[in-house]
Amino acid sequence: MDLVSLSSRLARRWWLVLGLAALAAVGAATAGATKTDEHVTTIQFVLRPDASVTNDDLPGTLEALKSDGTVVQTVIGVLDNRAILRRAAGDAEVALTPEYTADASVKPGSTLIQATLTGPDRSVLARLATGYEREASLYVASSYSAYVLERLSTNPQPDGSGPGTAQIVIVAALLGGALGVVLVAAELRLEPRFRREPEARRGPEPASDPEPEPEPAPATLVRRQPNGGPPGSPTWRQPWRPTSTRVEEED
Repeated sequence: MDLVSLSSRLARRWWLVLGLAALAAVGAATAGATKTDEHVTTIQFVLRPDASVTNDDLPGTLEALKSDGTVVQTVIGVLDNRAILRRAAGDAEVALTPEYTADASVKPGSTLIQATLTGPDRSVLARLATGYEREASLYVASSYSAYVLERLSTNPQPDGSGPGTAQIVIVAALLGGALGVVLVAAELRLEPRFRREPEARRGPEPASDPEPEPEPAPATLVRRQPNGGPPGSPTWRQPWRPTSTRVEEED
């Protein structure tokens, strides 16, 4: 397979290359149109003893604040639950849809808790984050009077700088066209093999039938005479006849 043959075949199969490129571009454009933007806001808390804790109770209070302890893990579970997100939505007076989620985690060996809120609308997410901060602090204050969940920072994350829809469509079209070229090249390479296989299945051409041999002339039945043949023929002989011998008896 050389470039000349491939170019000639591509000229005849242009519709395949163009069709695959168009199909890939349409698929990419459809996926880009249905994709929704996702905004992210992170909130950092610290769980610490309340100022009302006395010096005598402070060591035990700090001992209970281990990252794998019951208090910290319970607070993480509550902040990770959708119930507090519904309370935050009611407090912020926004409609909560399944696209809005919250995820909480603690840094190992500390009481630093990070909550990550995601959603499609940045303004709604900002109001939801405010309500989430308030509800999380109220839960700890009402459940663990010896502790305070203090907000350290709220950071809306910048939107991703990934490729736009137009760029994705162009790349998809190029990939579709490349796939078409590969298919045409594969067809050109495998075509001789497909031609040889039917010939191998047919087998060699049968030899021409030999000319029939002439049938021998029927033999003539000749009735042979007992004496070897008809009189006068070379095989005829005089029939043997016994001769009589007379023996004279002596007187």
